[in-house]
Amino acid sequence: MTTFSTPTTPEIRLYDRVAELMQLDSMQQLPSAEVQLLAQHATLRAFEPQMTVTVEQSVARSVFLLVSGSAEQSMGDAEGNDVTLALLGRGDVFGEGGLFGLRYRRTSVRAASRSYCLQLRYSDLQAYAEQLPEFFNTLRTQFRERLLQTTLARVPLLSGLNPLERLSLTHQLDDRRVERGTVIMEVGGMSDGLYVIAEGQVTVEHNGRVVAVLQPGDLFGEMSLLDNAPHDAAIIALTPVHLLMLPRSSFDYVLAARGDIVRGLEQLATERRRADRTLPHIETTERLIKTGIVRGEFALVRQPQLCAPDCHRCETACGDRFDVPRLHFSGAVFGSLEAADLCRHCQWSAECVEACPTDAFRLDQSGHLIITDRCIGCGMCVAACPYDAINQVPVYPATNNPFVWLMRKAGKQQPAMLRANKCDACHGFDDHACISACPTGALQWLPVESLYSQAS
Repeated sequence: MTTFSTPTTPEIRLYDRVAELMQLDSMQQLPSAEVQLLAQHATLRAFEPQMTVTVEQSVARSVFLLVSGSAEQSMGDAEGNDVTLALLGRGDVFGEGGLFGLRYRRTSVRAASRSYCLQLRYSDLQAYAEQLPEFFNTLRTQFRERLLQTTLARVPLLSGLNPLERLSLTHQLDDRRVERGTVIMEVGGMSDGLYVIAEGQVTVEHNGRVVAVLQPGDLFGEMSLLDNAPHDAAIIALTPVHLLMLPRSSFDYVLAARGDIVRGLEQLATERRRADRTLPHIETTERLIKTGIVRGEFALVRQPQLCAPDCHRCETACGDRFDVPRLHFSGAVFGSLEAADLCRHCQWSAECVEACPTDAFRLDQSGHLIITDRCIGCGMCVAACPYDAINQVPVYPATNNPFVWLMRKAGKQQPAMLRANKCDACHGFDDHACISACPTGALQWLPVESLYSQAS
């Protein structure tokens, strides 16, 4: 039983904290020098029942060590339903993903009872990484196990596996990372295993045309394995990709033991051969990639037949709210719909996020990429965005002086700073300015996948 004092008592002395840390199972194997260093840089935080500790899709900046109480770890599945992954208890560590390349959290953690956590900032851990080799090894092992578990939990084909079967499967998986543009599979090659996408997106190319884009949780390589034949399509990384691969030998064992998975893979292969290679599907896929819309989860679209000639109320309303319009329409047509030209809200490896030196970007709970107050106006995101979806706007101190306001409008006063500006789906407002201003209801946000049915 931990004896951590509450935050209202005098400061916990270092040797007390070290002694208490050594009582935790996760800390007992660490050298005492590492435990002491962790204790020096840890901040004790208290969480009441149902309080949120970490939020899925938020930027990860800290590791947490649960020293008393319990917490529930969960994540959204492919359909957006909240799925409980684990009940965390005393000694459990969470939040380590950002140390190993996972910029946004994949899971949420909420206190199930009154809980105390030690918070360790990434900046401190990274500064002392050479002095914490065993602690980093522990975190790295745990990160891989959790990544495998959460990825497999998102694969519908493997939903029939019980937790023990899923755990057994994770021990047989190899994980690989590839950069954008890498050819993962070549036409004519033989498959060395079944691949599952953990992070990122890949394209499937057949006869020189892109027939599909695969997302996290999707499988590939099953056709070659089932038919024992060479690949008839190439797989190319659209973004940096983290892959999990089940070797052929393990795949053959799974097939022999689980007939339901065999039937599921055969059905998946049949559906892909039929659906992914129709001309409307191919043309839509290529248009989604060219415009970058495929990088996001949602697209803002309008029904042009409902728009009055020369009506630009949506753009005007956006400009009135944010000084500079954040959307335009430039002819990206999908059947009866036209997609707006704005931020694509890239879910994986957004170039603007990678370029930002202050981690000013984060995904909100609706899946939209927003810019936080950490923005310093450096402009690196503007140059990095391949879709020209970000600009910069001047930021001035607040004033009620009409003369000062006029001077600013006339460009006679220098701004305090520039700030990155892009569509964030009107984050922080109760409505979307463009949609509220539309007199005919022509505008709406739709899942990107729904554009396939519109264009067919």
